Amino acid sequence: MDFDRERRACEDSRFLKKPKKKSTAEGELVAGRDYYLEGSKMVFTAGFLRRRGYCCESGCRHCPYGFGPEGLKKRLAEQQASKP
Repeated sequence: MDFDRERRACEDSRFLKKPKKKSTAEGELVAGRDYYLEGSKMVFTAGFLRRRGYCCESGCRHCPYGFGPEGLKKRLAEQQASKP
């Protein structure tokens, strides 16, 4: 019996090939990596927001651009302090 020939035949088999993964760049979100659910709300992760490439200035919880809840509170305090 030629085990090497059988092994090569199995390696060439379509059953052992890994299926191609769908690209997440096409808009497919991955639970746990791009977002998580908190009740009925979807919360985006900082990694997803960075990969998206821009800030929507909506106060996202994990905003890497400084417009998250803490960043907005800081800006509001600065604005109030600068008023005469």
